[in-house]
Amino acid sequence: MAALAAAVLVAGCGPTEGAQPPATAPTTSAPTTTDPTPSAAPARTVSVALAGDLLWHNTTWFSAQEDAHAKGQAGTDQYDFGPMFGSMGPVIKAADLAVCHEEVPVGPQGGPYSNYPSFAAPPQVAAGAAAAGYDLCTLGSNHSLDAGTAGITRTVADFRSAGIVTTGAYATEADSRTPAIYTTESGVKVAVVEAAYGLNGYQLPAERQWAVDRIDTGTMIAKARAARAAGADIVLAALHDGTEYTTAPTADQVANAKALAESGVIDLVYGHHAHTVQPWTKVGNTWVVYGLGNQIAQQKTEQSATYEGITARFTFHEAAPGRFEVTEATAIPTYVTHYAAGRPIRLVHVTAALDGSAPVPAGVERATLERARDRTLAAVRSLGVEGVTVG
Repeated sequence: MAALAAAVLVAGCGPTEGAQPPATAPTTSAPTTTDPTPSAAPARTVSVALAGDLLWHNTTWFSAQEDAHAKGQAGTDQYDFGPMFGSMGPVIKAADLAVCHEEVPVGPQGGPYSNYPSFAAPPQVAAGAAAAGYDLCTLGSNHSLDAGTAGITRTVADFRSAGIVTTGAYATEADSRTPAIYTTESGVKVAVVEAAYGLNGYQLPAERQWAVDRIDTGTMIAKARAARAAGADIVLAALHDGTEYTTAPTADQVANAKALAESGVIDLVYGHHAHTVQPWTKVGNTWVVYGLGNQIAQQKTEQSATYEGITARFTFHEAAPGRFEVTEATAIPTYVTHYAAGRPIRLVHVTAALDGSAPVPAGVERATLERARDRTLAAVRSLGVEGVTVG
């Protein structure tokens, strides 16, 4: 909600009604006035929701096709990814800024599309993310070059056409040098800088080295400073890094997060890539989230932790004009259902499903949701962090 300026109060002094001046010294008092002093604008508060990987395996396409057909959208290239976000949709929409991570590039309209190990998802994933409520998406990942530089160009274009700000991978060199800043309804400007550890062995052309940001903390800090210079009030840094399917951060993750958090220009550091939830901690007063896990994916069934995730919600309060501090850190456990024909995938708000305030999709057992809650929250707290609430 946009911030409103406080009303200006003006004080004035004058003679008391009915009073008579002394007979011996008749005088006329000059009116006394005070200059109006505008009161300070109220401090602003901003909520930011951060989610893990959107990893579009082919069964997610089948699910989206079923949802499209259920709405009467006939045809083999009809996909509706919006319903897949399930009971997490209201959480995403409620945030002043919601940030997703698009793990894979999109293919051309009509295909061909490709599954693991080199992805090209249906381009309708962009409209699905927008329908879910996402405002900004990071694009830099080890899969960024799966469909070549043309895939990057398509992905940027499709997400921006859907109204989503993007960063981390770029269609033009000028874009790579332009800070990604989202302005909330209250006028707070939030920037995101993001980088990935590598590109799965693919090589960027020599003339397009700018197309994907690779992790270099000096470069990321320089980008954060550029965002501040461009007017950003808050800067978030995202690292696509870590060892897959583990809950412990690597030495590189720890060192990189420390460098970013201690830079003085970054307000929060978070990560994705491991496909499993990793710990939260603080470096000084700066929050660090090592890994959010997957948000939507369909990895091997036996890798059960990859169906679990955390959506992080941070509330920033304006402690002084233009200076924001985190006043609330909330971990929201999620679970994504397995696809089966006739049973489309749904992302589940685990806490809400367990307390009865959100539906439990058919075929999902309460014990599965309890395990997702317990396992993800144990990972979040595994370094002993305090001050995290559960949403």
